[in-house]
Amino acid sequence: MDRRFRSDGIRDKVKFNLSDNTDGRRFFLKDCADSLSQYADIFNSHTYIFGYETPNSVTMEWEAANLETVAKTGKKHFVGEFGSNLCVGASRQTDINWYKRGPLMVRNCLNFLNAGAAGASYWSLIDQYYNRDANYETMQQLGLWRYKKVVYQGDDAEGCETDYQPRPNYYAFSLLTRFVRKDDTVYPLDLGNDFANGSAFRSDDGKWTYVFASGIERDLSLILSNENVKRLGKCEVYEYREGCLPEDDSMLSPVMELKPSGNHYNIELHSQSVLVLREKR
Repeated sequence: MDRRFRSDGIRDKVKFNLSDNTDGRRFFLKDCADSLSQYADIFNSHTYIFGYETPNSVTMEWEAANLETVAKTGKKHFVGEFGSNLCVGASRQTDINWYKRGPLMVRNCLNFLNAGAAGASYWSLIDQYYNRDANYETMQQLGLWRYKKVVYQGDDAEGCETDYQPRPNYYAFSLLTRFVRKDDTVYPLDLGNDFANGSAFRSDDGKWTYVFASGIERDLSLILSNENVKRLGKCEVYEYREGCLPEDDSMLSPVMELKPSGNHYNIELHSQSVLVLREKR
């Protein structure tokens, strides 16, 4: 492929992404790094082993090992797929409609980024059949939103009221996709809790976005300071919180404007929630 793409003059228009290994089977990633680094532009791994009981440190150690495996190539590592660990075969995860899946997916993603991953891709965007002859049991029901209401059967139909209805996780993960941009610089935040985490993101224009995810059953009071800026700005605050989600596919709106208290922000991170502070442009 590399030879053909070069001969066609299009090699600079695509990136070759290897190796699609899953979870702890790192031998394939290593083989690709050892044998194909001259062809690869980036390496990636998939994971479905991190759940509600997984501390941040375990997830970060997994990604750190991936980075170590490809370090000698000088290429970046990307988490190409991730979900929860409550898998039933390859097509179902039993927590897909749970509210608290939202904080878990954001917490997992922040762990990948805090460990040094170049990015992460949730699997998948929408429920789907892989081919028109597939049976119902093999239909992938892992999407941020559902497919047509009429296709769902039994327990899968519970709570599905409209075609293409968003799941709760849609609103949580959208806080990342809306406000974290390519080439942002990542600054890990230590919350002193292995089931709650945070990251600060600095954009090319010098503005800051702070993202927090909590997988615990109590609220946290936080004091956030930033030694990289001389003066903190006002922030729009967005929150994924149970009982406060839109009833349609609207994006979450700001819940308040947060002003700094001198050289820091006072923050309340609610239990099982996602919180975003977006410095006003």
